[in-house]
Amino acid sequence: MFKKGSSARPNRGRFNWAWLKERRSKILSSNNSGLPRLTADQMTPIAQESALRLGSTLDVTDLGNVLLKAASQILPNVVDVMVLILDKTSQTHVYKGVRMRDPKTQITFPSNNKGDTCVSQGRRYLSAGSEASDPLVSLLRRDSDPRRRDEGGVLCSPVTDGESDEVVALIAAVCGELNAIEEQNLTLIEKHGAVAYRRIQQVEVMKLRANVRRDSADLAILRLCEDLFDKDATTLQIKVLKYLQDQTDSELCFLLLVGDSELVCQCVSLSETPLPHELRLGVNETSFSRILDSGRTATLADVSLADREIVAQTFGVEVTTMLCVPVHAKLQVRNIIAIACLCNKIGAPQYSIEDEKEVRHCFRYTTSVLTSTLMFQKEERLKMESSRLLNITKKLFLQMEDVTNLLKEIMEAARDLTVAERCSLFLVEGDQLVATVFDGITAGQNSPVGEIRIPISQGIAGHVAGTGKTLNIRDVYSHPLFYRGLDAATGFKTRNILCFPIKDENERVVGVAQLCNKYNGPHFTTNDMVVAENFSIYCGLSIVHSLLYKKTKDSQQRSKLANELMMYHMSQVTTEEVAKLNETPIPCIAKDNPEFSLFKFPARMFPDCDSVSATLSMFQEMGLITKYRIRKITLIRFCLMVRKGYRDTPYHNWGHAFSVAHFCYLLYTATKGLPMLNELEVLALFVSCLCHDLDHRGTNNAFQVSSNTTLASLYSSQGSVLERHHFQQTVCIINTEGCNIFENFAETQYEETLDLMKLIILATDLAHHFKLLPEFHEMAKRGYDRSNPAERRNLLCLLMSSCDLSDSAKEWDCTKRTAEMLYQEFFKQGDLEKAVGSKPQPLMDRETANIPDQQIEFIYNVPLPIFGLVTQLLPGCEESYQAVLDNIERWKEVRLRTKGRNIFSNGRLVTEDVNHCEETDSNSAAKKIKIINEGNEVTII
Repeated sequence: MFKKGSSARPNRGRFNWAWLKERRSKILSSNNSGLPRLTADQMTPIAQESALRLGSTLDVTDLGNVLLKAASQILPNVVDVMVLILDKTSQTHVYKGVRMRDPKTQITFPSNNKGDTCVSQGRRYLSAGSEASDPLVSLLRRDSDPRRRDEGGVLCSPVTDGESDEVVALIAAVCGELNAIEEQNLTLIEKHGAVAYRRIQQVEVMKLRANVRRDSADLAILRLCEDLFDKDATTLQIKVLKYLQDQTDSELCFLLLVGDSELVCQCVSLSETPLPHELRLGVNETSFSRILDSGRTATLADVSLADREIVAQTFGVEVTTMLCVPVHAKLQVRNIIAIACLCNKIGAPQYSIEDEKEVRHCFRYTTSVLTSTLMFQKEERLKMESSRLLNITKKLFLQMEDVTNLLKEIMEAARDLTVAERCSLFLVEGDQLVATVFDGITAGQNSPVGEIRIPISQGIAGHVAGTGKTLNIRDVYSHPLFYRGLDAATGFKTRNILCFPIKDENERVVGVAQLCNKYNGPHFTTNDMVVAENFSIYCGLSIVHSLLYKKTKDSQQRSKLANELMMYHMSQVTTEEVAKLNETPIPCIAKDNPEFSLFKFPARMFPDCDSVSATLSMFQEMGLITKYRIRKITLIRFCLMVRKGYRDTPYHNWGHAFSVAHFCYLLYTATKGLPMLNELEVLALFVSCLCHDLDHRGTNNAFQVSSNTTLASLYSSQGSVLERHHFQQTVCIINTEGCNIFENFAETQYEETLDLMKLIILATDLAHHFKLLPEFHEMAKRGYDRSNPAERRNLLCLLMSSCDLSDSAKEWDCTKRTAEMLYQEFFKQGDLEKAVGSKPQPLMDRETANIPDQQIEFIYNVPLPIFGLVTQLLPGCEESYQAVLDNIERWKEVRLRTKGRNIFSNGRLVTEDVNHCEETDSNSAAKKIKIINEGNEVTII
């Protein structure tokens, strides 16, 4: 062949024909035997890659392209390359192929050319290529670069099939001379090309034969797929089973659909209609489950005798041969959706591999249709069941008022949903199950059976109540929990039972429903269990709410009775007392006692017998009676009822309410009518001051909650337990006949007043006060805006707090006596807490309470900031602020003189040190205390 770099060819510009002839003779005489054999390591990477690509070619076109690329890369100084492959589809041997310069255009090997020798002899052919008449030379030289037209020689190399010695392809090229390695690489490519060509031809023959065999089967499966248009999954299954019966020559075919815990057979190939009763096999109770685990085909030997007997009894066919093929979901190899079962091969002793392939071939095209139809049918069933459940729920909630009727409705609905013969319903009462309704008949009403009570630990119902899990018993007589004596006593034959728990929202079992005897099947199914469990949710909600409704009605009756008793107690206001006050003109206390209008007036010490008259006087002087057309006798009854509504506690009593209302009156007179509020807000504030501690129990909110009192059960979820109770008692008095002082209000005005009073009374909770304290400071800092409703509400809360804590703004004697009352109440609560084993707060422990320190800390943290803000917002109230500061100094003197000793004894602050402190009141009062208000801080100099 051509040898690159040889001294025999010194002239590279012109082709050396003498050298070519000599070289050709050597090649032909040696028959390539002198060439060295190359190993894989000596092959060029291009040749290795080309050999690998030839091994993966799929058709003739791909083979030609790979050979063309390999030749163009292996041959040196290539001008053009053609690869022509034998076209066996032609009657004569015609070679067609592609060329390097135009690979997209197919060419045909020209006839009568110098390459004929190559094809006929099966050897490489070397030609000078100078003959212009030679078609092959002309074809190769055509369209080449004019500058390279005379370069290289013409090489024709045949690709010969080693088995038939037939030239199957031809590589023709115009190229430079080849060295030994290039020649060996070209030979290797030719051999690999011949092998690839033979392999391609064999594959084509196999495809042709397979297509012939499959024509009839494909026609049948296409006709089957064309016929699968029904929306009913059962009809589709019957069509597929009949197809398998015909194609595999089987006596019987059936399909086991894989459910959550069951294998379900709905139809067989012997009938055009579904089975009257579905065949259901538990996944863990049958030998068919092995197919699900392994995913492999099974035969008769793999099926247990019990399962064979079930098949024989169900379909009436004795099984002699069997083939069970798992059906996989599309694109999910491990997800088995069904098992196709073929029984009794006709004309053969057993089923063959071809039968298995036929089954798989069938389901390759029908699985998607069956799956989608089953899903559609399942969705339709769920839709229908959901609709039925909603309708039943509607009926259930219409029976909420009567528990007995509700239970009857539940039992009837449960029977209808599961197609059961009978139903029993038990409610959980302590450690017993109680049944009063049987099959919709109330015990004692045309029923031979009265109320039944069974221990919660016995029987099927007791087991379900204890475990909280549904129990589906297919054969009750084989179950250890079933009591046969019940059937003997009633004459009723129980075959199967579905028993499910009824739970509330906290997953607590409140009842058990027991269904007996499935009507349209041998036993209750998994779907019946799902329906029952879904239905039980609505049952639980309706039963719980019905029982709650009953309890609520009972509670309302008890509450009504309690209110009547309380009203009776509070209404011990004699008609003589009302008449006496009504006949007496309302006095003007301020004129009779000028000190009544002073901040230092000790309202706590005001005689109780005159307090109601004084309250009426304050209503009148504030103009509330005239403004809101309050009838005098109504106001008298209201005030007397409020006074009766306070308990006889040491501190939170009527005297405290009167004192708080009196301070509101003082604010009104000092500011000339509280102009920063509207008139309705003034009325709401004053009435709230009178009622803000109604029915106070002498204990705080924390005690109510920790003791789990009735008040805590009513209000603890909302917070401010006592304050909410005080407001409810206020509304109760207002709604009492003859006590509604708002009777002349319009509806909107009435509702607004009650809303304001609720806001104001809740503000007396110090926890609520501390949340609002930053807003109070911000309001004082930027200036009060009366047009802003939010600021008016905040001011109402602030003024209520100042009135509630006004005892700290009185003279020392009054403040000290008030502290005595307060600590009497505190220590009583502390004693109660100790009695139940709880540790009281320090200020409520009579043994450890440091009263001076506690009072100083309390006044600094609560009353002092409040009265500082009131002084900033309400001009004319500075005296109360000064009184708070004076009292701090008095408590400091007490602390200094007592040095931490307990100064509380027998309900009095009685020690020589305190008495000495009282004797020096005049000296202490003479000291002037300078007050510097800087924002929120108060400095005492």
